[in-house]
Amino acid sequence: MDWKQVKYDAIVVGSGATGGTAARWLTQGGANVLLLEAGPRLPAESCGPTEKSLEEFNALKIRQPVQSQNLLYDRKNCHLFVDDLSNPYTTESGTTFNWIRSRQAGGRTLVWSRIALRMSEQDLSPAATEERPETGWPVQYRDLAPYYDQIETLAGITGTVESIPSLPDGRFLPRRISPYLGVLRENLINRFPHRYLLPSREVVDHQGGRAAPPSSSSLGSMLLHAAHERLTFRTNCVVARIELDRPDHAKRVVFVDRSDQRWYDVTGRVIVLCASALESTRILLASVQLFAGFFHTYVNSLNSRIDTDPINKATKVRPHTVFLDTSRRSTRSTSSMPTSRTRSALSGSRYRASRSRSSTHAPTSVEQTDRKSRCDGRQYLRVTNR
Repeated sequence: MDWKQVKYDAIVVGSGATGGTAARWLTQGGANVLLLEAGPRLPAESCGPTEKSLEEFNALKIRQPVQSQNLLYDRKNCHLFVDDLSNPYTTESGTTFNWIRSRQAGGRTLVWSRIALRMSEQDLSPAATEERPETGWPVQYRDLAPYYDQIETLAGITGTVESIPSLPDGRFLPRRISPYLGVLRENLINRFPHRYLLPSREVVDHQGGRAAPPSSSSLGSMLLHAAHERLTFRTNCVVARIELDRPDHAKRVVFVDRSDQRWYDVTGRVIVLCASALESTRILLASVQLFAGFFHTYVNSLNSRIDTDPINKATKVRPHTVFLDTSRRSTRSTSSMPTSRTRSALSGSRYRASRSRSSTHAPTSVEQTDRKSRCDGRQYLRVTNR
């Protein structure tokens, strides 16, 4: 039977960190899963660093004016970022937002910095302010902690136990602390009691050679251990929207197959949306326009946020330390730009978010443009700051 005609137990959109994890657990639990990925499946030798000639690099960089602003972008991984000219978006006049995207099987797990920090109760339940009176996520740290434990055990994360509430400890593999770092830590804590210098907490990358994807990617970890007899993995499928068969039940996913540039839909009992933060928002917005009442009610009740993953804006130099200033109730990493977590809410066909004070580049509104997704798989979004 054609895979598009099968009714799946679950449809997972996106094959990155969350999509790969969802596909693994669902298939191991006995579910028949369809995994849809917007980009292609690259040869194993192209999933890791691949040195380009200067001519090749310059030719790619011309087509990547936004992606090349990412400090992780270089001659070895530039092929793992999208072509900006083929995937345009607009910003409000006078504003700038660099939307860093990586579209292929494995998503951004092929280019991330491998820094893996837990969110704390302070992150999930921040203090209310006059500007942001609403507070709190729909989950608490104690709800997430058991799942952090499972993922850290599977992924293999090195780190040290520090007992700092704003950066919860995890299940770490041993990590050696350099003597100079020990001295620096001691001097810092003596002078600034509320500031800490910690060894970074990062996923161990067991390179399998050019014949296998990096173990720090979803392809080399979660998806590698999925129950493949129950997994249908399809690439080049750009999801446009989710459709419902009744007011409280999502039934099908509508997508464009980039290989033949035709529209299709697939059905499933459960739909798990695991695209990137802004791509997931785009899909919800397109779905809201069809079923505004359902999505407006339920997504607003979740008090959704956008998190553009500041770790992926990291410096090219792999960090060895994480700097915390607990007096300011914030977590900063030497590997990351200021946090871009922002509060948001779906209202009609608009996605609004209040601007985080610690963010310099966080989008505060995402809206679907009038132009529909083209059959070549390109979407058109407007990202605005308000």
